[in-house]
Amino acid sequence: MSDFCPDGYLPTADALAEISLHLFPDYFEQLEHSLASQPEAREDSGVEKLARALSVPPPPAELSEIGRETVDLVRKLSHQGELNLYYFDNHGRHTVPRDFLATPQADGLLETGVYWPFGQPSRMYEERPNYSVFVEQLELERLLNQETAETDKKRPLPVSMKSSLVEALRKLDHLPRDAQFKALQELPEFSSFKITVAAFREAARKSPRDPGRKSR
Repeated sequence: MSDFCPDGYLPTADALAEISLHLFPDYFEQLEHSLASQPEAREDSGVEKLARALSVPPPPAELSEIGRETVDLVRKLSHQGELNLYYFDNHGRHTVPRDFLATPQADGLLETGVYWPFGQPSRMYEERPNYSVFVEQLELERLLNQETAETDKKRPLPVSMKSSLVEALRKLDHLPRDAQFKALQELPEFSSFKITVAAFREAARKSPRDPGRKSR
């Protein structure tokens, strides 16, 4: 498969990196600080910063969770039509069907950046069409800027309310983590405050899941 990327687009791996940097700035900033004293430290783009940060072994569980949360969010946004995924063939640009993203066949699409419209072949000698998947840079920037603008309108969450955040999270234990984050933001007592991903993750660490609970 060709490594060519059309002008104005990002491979899905780069888009995931940009979104991770946007969602978890504190985490990657700490990793970047650990590299700042190195002789080869230099000004890099966001994606290059992430690549350099990942070259330092981070806590595997935390990094894995960040990757999973980012993939889940992007897949959900794409299914909702808020961020399109594109591929190209001899007839031009096409959009990966939104309904496809809700099927098991879409597992791994964002991570690999490959779309198999008729499913992956079940035999080694079988050939099926597949296409590289991209995100349009303008759409991604618009989405991230919109999220930033909406968040900036709210007041920072007071330190005194962090314990209340933990208690509220425990009452939402029946929901998946990404749904919990949205539900917390919509609760009347928190709706006027800016709940950052870092604050949510801190509360989640203080409200661990039941080890016997089935994941959703």
